[in-house]
Amino acid sequence: MRSTWAICAVAAFWANSAAAEEAIATASRADAPPAVSETAAQIDRWIADSPAVARDDERLEAPRRVHGEVAVGVGTGGYRHAHVVTHMPLGEKGQVTIALSKTDYGRVRFAPPPPLAEFR
Repeated sequence: MRSTWAICAVAAFWANSAAAEEAIATASRADAPPAVSETAAQIDRWIADSPAVARDDERLEAPRRVHGEVAVGVGTGGYRHAHVVTHMPLGEKGQVTIALSKTDYGRVRFAPPPPLAEFR
C-alpha cells in the first residue's frame, strides 16, 4: 500500500516538473493598453458628450424658512424621551439652531452602589 502511494507521489511530482519547463504564454500586443493619445481622445469625446453642468452662480437657492425635527421614544420600565430641533434663518446668510431634549429613565432596575465609608 505504501509503495503505491510513493509511486503516485513520484509520478505527480515528475509530471509537474515537466510541465514547469514548458513555455508560458504571455500577453500579446493586442492586449496592450491603448496609447496615451487614444486615451486622451476618449476623455475628450466623453467630456464633449456629457450634459452641461450648472455653475454655482446659476443654481437656484432654496427658500430660507424655518425647519427642524421632533422625536419621541418610549420604552420599558417607564423610559421616556423627547427632543425638538429647529433651524431658523438669521439675516441673509446666517442661521440659528435651537435644540431641547428631555429624557426620563423611569424606574431604576439596579440599586446604586453604597457610599464609601468615611475615614475618621
